[in-house]
Amino acid sequence: MKRIITLPKAMTQDESLAGDFKQLLDKARELIDMGSDIRFVFVENWIASTKNRLPECFAVVDDEYVYLKSGETHSRLMQQNDDIANYQKAFSVNWDRALSLEDLANN
Repeated sequence: MKRIITLPKAMTQDESLAGDFKQLLDKARELIDMGSDIRFVFVENWIASTKNRLPECFAVVDDEYVYLKSGETHSRLMQQNDDIANYQKAFSVNWDRALSLEDLANN
């Protein structure tokens, strides 16, 4: 499974966030060990191809549905072809320009 993790650029530069950054890297390593292919994009560099210009928590499921999580208690499942295409495009565009774990750790 491919996953893109978004993070603020400050997390890699601000010493007060070093602990949070280490936790993020540890979690990414766990996901990689479980078979996920992980890449990272800075929130500031996210390219949106959906109506929302900010990164969203979403999953394209079996190329038939988009699961969209908004907040801790709200989510929805969409199955409109336009929605699926937009989220697939958002994922592909950002995946192609995202950093690997090694690149992020060395950044």
